[in-house]
Amino acid sequence: MCGRPRAFPCAAAAVTIQPDRWHHNRGRCPAADRAAARRRSAPGYNSGLGCVGRVASHRRSGAAAQPLSWGSLALEPFYIMVFAAGLAVAGLFFHVLGLFSRLIRPRRTFAYERRDGFLDFQERLCLGTVEEAVGRDFRVFARVGAGAVLVGDSDLGRRRRRAAMQALGGRVFDFLVCSAADAYPLCAVLASPPEPSRARRRELAVLRTACADAGLPWVELTLADGYELTAMRRELLDAIESAEVRIAPTPDPVGPDEESLLAELAAAMQEPGGRENGGRSRR
Repeated sequence: MCGRPRAFPCAAAAVTIQPDRWHHNRGRCPAADRAAARRRSAPGYNSGLGCVGRVASHRRSGAAAQPLSWGSLALEPFYIMVFAAGLAVAGLFFHVLGLFSRLIRPRRTFAYERRDGFLDFQERLCLGTVEEAVGRDFRVFARVGAGAVLVGDSDLGRRRRRAAMQALGGRVFDFLVCSAADAYPLCAVLASPPEPSRARRRELAVLRTACADAGLPWVELTLADGYELTAMRRELLDAIESAEVRIAPTPDPVGPDEESLLAELAAAMQEPGGRENGGRSRR
């Protein structure tokens, strides 16, 4: 066991112990005992660290220490918690700051302006011709939303009704002919330019399908600089009659003679003591 040299590795220097001879009576090597005694008596020796304690004492004695790098340092749990708490406080601060700025600034989120023109020249001309063609028993409204006139079928489920209404979103009837008595929709008028765009053709297809499902008659017109009144009147009245809705006639306006007669009658009824004077004259 002590017949070979024993080497003790150390960071400062390698310590090699050469045993003199084996002490058979005690079972120990006297040279090893003396080396161990010298190590224990050295300053800065730590029994739990062994030669590491000597290395530490050697470094404290004046050896140059190597510089430490940030990558070699591991974050302890305490510093991780401090870092997380700082992030939470910063997030809370910015959230409160955003709420405060939202309260200070005005609540106006959107801005609008009026269109330059609601109907162009051809559309205004078409509107006037349609009003003249249907007569005073009907009223004609322009740019009526299809969703304001048609709704999803009640036999459909809620999801399919919602999908049907979304399909009509943004679609409008160019003109809507209604009854003058109760403003009931009777006929939709779809006016398009001579060469409609692809988007306009898709919109017309959706509106045709919706009107056919709802049983609402529709008439398609082409925007132009002039119209044949007789042909338009025949086409519109035929579509209105196909609606199978009883049209309430519009009452005739009261003439000026009837208005004056009614005014005199109302004044006579409001005259004080009229009935009493008439009764005395009979006596």
